[in-house]
Amino acid sequence: MVMKTSSPTTTPGSRSSAFQLTPKSCLLSRAVAVKPKGGKIFPDVPGGDFPDPDHIPISPSTCRTAIDERRAAWARWERLAPRLGGRPVSATSTQHLGRQLLAVKRDAEGRLPDVTWVSERVAHLAFLDGFCAVEAKDWKLALQMLERAAALDPDNPTPQLELSGALALSGQLEEGLRVTDRVIRTADDACSVGRAWRKRGYILIEMQQFAAARTAYEKSLKVDPGNPIALKELALIEKAMKQPGDWRTKPAPGQPAPEQLTVTTCREGKPEDK
Repeated sequence: MVMKTSSPTTTPGSRSSAFQLTPKSCLLSRAVAVKPKGGKIFPDVPGGDFPDPDHIPISPSTCRTAIDERRAAWARWERLAPRLGGRPVSATSTQHLGRQLLAVKRDAEGRLPDVTWVSERVAHLAFLDGFCAVEAKDWKLALQMLERAAALDPDNPTPQLELSGALALSGQLEEGLRVTDRVIRTADDACSVGRAWRKRGYILIEMQQFAAARTAYEKSLKVDPGNPIALKELALIEKAMKQPGDWRTKPAPGQPAPEQLTVTTCREGKPEDK
C-alpha cells in the first residue's frame, strides 16, 4: 500500500485531513483525525479510554461486569463521534488498518467514505454489548450494537455472523440471510466460510427451506469436514423432510453470490495432522 501525507487544511476546531491514500493503493479513501481545541492535529487514537478487552472478554459471564464503566464509555463516545473526521474504524496497528480499509472499499456503495482510525476497544465493547443483548433477548439493543460492531470492524466476519443470527432471532430472516451471504461472498478463511454456511443453513431451516438448508450444511462440511453441528443439523433436516407439511410449496430463496475460493481447511478444535 502506498500512503503519503497530504497537506492538511484546517481551521480552528474543524476536522483535518491526516492522510491521503494515492490511487496506486486502490483504496481511494482518507484516514482522518479529530483536531481538538488545543490544536493538536494527531491526537491519541479515539476510544483508547474504553474498557480494556482483556478485562471484559466476550462471554456470558462478562455481561454483568463493569456496567457503569461501559455506559460511561458510550456516553463519551456519543459526544466524540460527531467530531470525527470520517467513519470510525477500529484497528490495532497500521497493518490492521490497511485490512480494514480494504474491507471498507469492498463493501462501499457509491462514494468511498473518509475513515477515522479509532481504538480496537470501541469495536470490542460494541460486540460485547451486542452479544450480551442477544443473551438477554433485547433485540433492539442487540441489532444496534452488532451493526455498530460490524461497521467498526469490517474485516472481521464474526460480528456480521452474530448480527445475522440476531436478525433471524428477531424475525428478520431475509435480512439475516443477506448478511450471512455477504460473509460467504467476502470471507477468505475456511473457518469463517464454514460458520457462514452453517448460519445460512440455520436461517433456511427457520424458513422451512429444507433442501436449500441441506445444501448449505453440505457446503460447510467441504471447508470444515466433520463439524458436529453441521452433521447434527443434516440429520434433523433429513427427518424433517420426511414429515408432511407445506414446506415443499414455499418459494425457493435466492442463492448467495459465488464465494471466494477457499484453499484451506478449518482447523478450529481439530488436532494437527501428524
